[in-house]
Amino acid sequence: MSDFPEVRRALDAVPVPRLSPVDVAAIYRAAADAHARSARRWKRVAVGVGALAASFLAFAVLPKIEVRWGDPPPVAVVEPKPDPRVAALIDEQRKLFVLLRDSNARHADLQDLLLTLARDVADRDGSQKRQLAELAAKLREFETVTAQQFRESERTNTALYNVVFAAKPKGDQP
Repeated sequence: MSDFPEVRRALDAVPVPRLSPVDVAAIYRAAADAHARSARRWKRVAVGVGALAASFLAFAVLPKIEVRWGDPPPVAVVEPKPDPRVAALIDEQRKLFVLLRDSNARHADLQDLLLTLARDVADRDGSQKRQLAELAAKLREFETVTAQQFRESERTNTALYNVVFAAKPKGDQP
C-alpha cells in the first residue's frame, strides 16, 4: 500500500508525448479554394461560348439585313396559279407535324426522367456528404480518446518500470 504514492509520483513525473496537430481548417480551405478555381474556370468557359455564339449569330444575321430610306417602291402583286402538287405537300406536312408533336412528347418524357434522376443523384450526394461528415467527427473523437489512452498507458508503463527496476540503495542485501 505504501508503494502507491510512489507509483503516482512516477506517473506524474513522465512528460506527456507531443502529437502533431491536424489542421482541419487548412484542409477545408484548400478544398474550398479548389472549388472556387473550378467555378471560375467554368464561368470563363461559359462566357467564351456565349461570345462565340453571339459572333456566329452576328455573322449569320448581319449580312442579310437591308437598310432603306424613304418609301418602298410599289410591288406588283401577282396571284399564284394553283399547283396540284401543293395539296400533296400540305398533307405530307401535316403528317410530319403529327410525327414531330409525338417526338416532342417523347422528348419531354425523357427530359422529365432525366431531371428526376438528377434530383435523386443530388439527394444521394447530399446524404453521402452528411455521412462522411459524421464519420469524420467520429474519427476525430476516436483519435482524441486513443491519444488520451496512449498517454495514460505510457505514464503507467514508466511508473511500473521505475518501481520494478528502481536502483536499490547500496548496502542492502543483493
